[in-house]
Amino acid sequence: MEPSSDYIKDYYRKRSKKMKVSARHLKILSLVPPLIANRSVLDVGCGNRFITTCMSIYAPSIKGIDIDDDILTYKSDVQYDVVTCFDVFEHLTNLQKALDNIKNLCKANGLIIVNQPEMIDKKQPIDNIVPIEKLMCLGKLVYLENYRFSKQEFYNFMVFQCV
Repeated sequence: MEPSSDYIKDYYRKRSKKMKVSARHLKILSLVPPLIANRSVLDVGCGNRFITTCMSIYAPSIKGIDIDDDILTYKSDVQYDVVTCFDVFEHLTNLQKALDNIKNLCKANGLIIVNQPEMIDKKQPIDNIVPIEKLMCLGKLVYLENYRFSKQEFYNFMVFQCV
């Protein structure tokens, strides 16, 4: 049985408050600055806003949205130069709708930056590993890096150019 939407929101709100800076956060922050410098950024799934706050040093305009701003229905009057989604897609029940909306929020020739785990975390209420092939609808894959911290922590960092 799939968890209810309220359960999922409550789970991630509580989890976000307890999160600490991890090796994954530091890795993301080592890769992102040149990609967002002097650009408008939408950080989808920002959680406790740690990464959003760090990125604000490089990006003159940044907005973070999380589970209360449902990415399936989120609307904006502006499109962004860069849309970031760090560890988001594996938690969504309607992936295609989210991908379509994210693409609409990104300017033509803008960047969509994705970080996602390659392995399932059994503790998560929703955890569906998304194959890279399903993300190709975001645009042209211009950068891919696989990195690992341990046997259980294996991630893909991807940059798509929105076309």
